[in-house]
Amino acid sequence: MTEFRESFFGYHGFEELKRHMKQGYDFCKEVASIIQERADLELSYGKSLTKLSQRASKQTNFCVGSLCSAWTSVSSRIESEGKLHSELGQSLKEEIYKQMKIANEEQSKSKKEIEACVEKSAKILHEKKQEHMKAKKNSHTKVKEAELLNDQCEKYQSGGKKTKTISDKDMTKLQSKSQKAEESSNKAGQDYIDITMHAERARHDFEKNMRQYATQMQSLEEMKLTNLQEMLNKYNSLMAKIGPQLTETCTVMGTTISRMDVQSDIKAVTAEKGTGSVVSGQMLMDCYEEDLNNNMKPNRRRTSIQNKIQTIGQKIDQEIKGKEGLQRLTGVYSDNPQYTSNVGMDDTVLQIRQADSMVDTLSACQYKLQCTLASMDRKAKPEHKLSMYITTQKDKAGLQQSVLNIPITGGGGAVVGGAGGGDMSRPPADGAYYDDDFDPDFPTEVICRCKALYAFEPTQKDELLMNEGDVINVHEKQGDGWWLGELNGITGIFPESYVQEI
Repeated sequence: MTEFRESFFGYHGFEELKRHMKQGYDFCKEVASIIQERADLELSYGKSLTKLSQRASKQTNFCVGSLCSAWTSVSSRIESEGKLHSELGQSLKEEIYKQMKIANEEQSKSKKEIEACVEKSAKILHEKKQEHMKAKKNSHTKVKEAELLNDQCEKYQSGGKKTKTISDKDMTKLQSKSQKAEESSNKAGQDYIDITMHAERARHDFEKNMRQYATQMQSLEEMKLTNLQEMLNKYNSLMAKIGPQLTETCTVMGTTISRMDVQSDIKAVTAEKGTGSVVSGQMLMDCYEEDLNNNMKPNRRRTSIQNKIQTIGQKIDQEIKGKEGLQRLTGVYSDNPQYTSNVGMDDTVLQIRQADSMVDTLSACQYKLQCTLASMDRKAKPEHKLSMYITTQKDKAGLQQSVLNIPITGGGGAVVGGAGGGDMSRPPADGAYYDDDFDPDFPTEVICRCKALYAFEPTQKDELLMNEGDVINVHEKQGDGWWLGELNGITGIFPESYVQEI
C-alpha cells in the first residue's frame, strides 16, 4: 500500500504535504459553501413556489367546470413542487453542509499540533547547521593560530643567522602561549566532532517527526476522502428524488461517484505531489588539515590527522555498540510481543537506522582524512563503499564543504547504510599508490619560480630533493597537489604545500 511517509522527505516534502493538506481543507470548505448556497436556493425557491401555489389556489374561485379542475391540478402541482424543493434544501443543509463543516474543522485542529512539532524540529535542525558552520570556522582558526605560534617557537629555537634572539623568559612565555593554543585547537576539533554528531541527531529527530506527520496526514486524507465520498453519495441520493427528469443525469453521476477509490486517490496524491527520491544530506567534517593547500608542516599535519582518525574511530565503536544493544532489544520484542506496541517496535527499528546513519557520517569523515594521508604519501586513495556519495565544494568563505548524499529508498533507509565502521583501514605503504609508468619526458619551459618553505626528502625515483630556502624552477603545476620543477640540474616532482611561489 502506498504511504505518504515513503513519498514525502525533508523540509521540502513537509512543505509540499502541508500545502496539499491546506488545499484539501480549502477544497472541502469551498464545497461546503457551494452546498450551503445550493440549499439556500432550494429553500428560497420552495418558499416562492408555496406562495405562488396559494395565489394559484385562489384563482379556482373564478372558474368553473373542467377549467376549474385543470387549474386546481396545476395549483396542486406547484404546491407539491415547492414542498419538494423545500425538503431538498433542508436536507442539503442538515445532512451535508453541517456535517462537512464539522469534519473540516476537526481535521484542521488535528493537524495543527503535529505541524508545530515538525516546524520546531526543522528550526532546531537549521540552528544546528549554523552551529556546525561556526564550529568549522572556529576549528580552522584555532589550528591556524596554533600553527603560527608553533612556527615562531621553532624559529627562535633554531637560532638562525637572520633570526632575532629573545630572552629565556620571553621564550618560555611564547612556548606557554603555543601550548595553550595547541590545547585550544584540540578542544575546538573535539567540539567540531561533537557538533557534527548533534547536527546529525537533529536531522534524525526531524525525520522522525516528519514520518509521524506524514502518517497522520495520510490518515486524515483517507478520512477526508471517505467523508467526501459519503457526502457526494448523499447529494446524489437527494437529487435523484426531485423528479424523473433528473434520473438519467443522476445515474451517470452515481456511476462516476461509485467508482471512487480512496487508496487510488492516495496513490495519485503521492505521484503528483510527492517529492520523490532524495538523498540523506549528511554533513561531514572538513578539517583544516585535510586541505593540502592550507599552510601546515607535514609532520604536524600527519599527527593531527591520525589523532582525528583515532578519535572518530572511537566514536564509531560507540555507535556500533549502541546499535547492537538496540538490535538485542528488537530481538526481545520479537520473542515477547507483549513487551511493546507496534509504535515502540517501529521506534526501535528507526533508532537502529539512525545509528547506521551516524556510523556512515563518521566513517565518511574518517575516510576523507585517510584520503588526505594517502595524498600526502602520493598514494592512491583507499577504496570505500561511501566514496561515490561524498561531494565536496567551496562555500562563500572559501572553505571546503563536504556532504554525504546517500540515496534514500522508499522505506526511508539508505542504499548504503549501516557501514558499521566498514573497512576504513588504510592500504599498506607498499608502493601500491605510486605509478610505475613514470614518464621521463619532462616539460622544459619554466612557467614560474618558487621557494622551499620546508625540506623535502624523496621517497620515489621521480621526486625532487630540496632543502628549506631552495629556489626551484617550476615546469608544470599538476592537478593532484604536486608540481614538476628543476633544482641544481635535477628535475622531479615535489608537494605544492612545501613551497611558495615567488
